[in-house]
Amino acid sequence: MPTHKRASQRAACQESERGRECRERARTVLELGHSHSVSLCAKEQSRKQAWTNLLDLACCSLPDSRPEHSWLDRW
Repeated sequence: MPTHKRASQRAACQESERGRECRERARTVLELGHSHSVSLCAKEQSRKQAWTNLLDLACCSLPDSRPEHSWLDRW
């Protein structure tokens, strides 16, 4: 499958309910992981953004067939 087609499908997924729900859970996990810090330095902020981008990608790469068995649900 051409890369641009995959990218447009991923963008559509990110706008979908499943993509949003997956990202919300991912952000909760990230925020819990960072909650011990009173303030995040710029480096930590950029790392958090990188993780968010990675999770966006992962959330929308999960197969639709059995989302209840996704890696995110095991956290």
